[in-house]
Amino acid sequence: MGLTSSKLADVIISPYFHHALRLFHEHHKAKVFVMMRHPIDRAVAMYHKLQYERMEPIINMSLEDYTLSSQVENNAIVRYLTGKMQGEIGEDHLSIAKHVMEHVLIGILDQLTDSIQRFETFFRFSNNIACHKV
Repeated sequence: MGLTSSKLADVIISPYFHHALRLFHEHHKAKVFVMMRHPIDRAVAMYHKLQYERMEPIINMSLEDYTLSSQVENNAIVRYLTGKMQGEIGEDHLSIAKHVMEHVLIGILDQLTDSIQRFETFFRFSNNIACHKV
């Protein structure tokens, strides 16, 4: 639809990494940043979310049982970066994810204030963004 070539948007925010990257190409390059959290923290948060939503079969599992089950996230970041959300993943997917990460500015959720400052400096954002860890 010509969003990037129109130059109407300076920033595009999307949880759909691969769809957003398709907006850009050689003549309209993107600078990408991502906020990440530790994989164990992600898994624990997902467990609590599924418990809260009363999702079967998680509802009857302890956290330990969940971590040993097939329900636990499996290489979530590699899957997200490669777009391979289902099925088996292997070394080739890990290589792709590593290559993608070479071109991404990373923020750490546990270091939110420092990460926001890093993004402000890198992207030369003119407004200070207030951030509070929730």
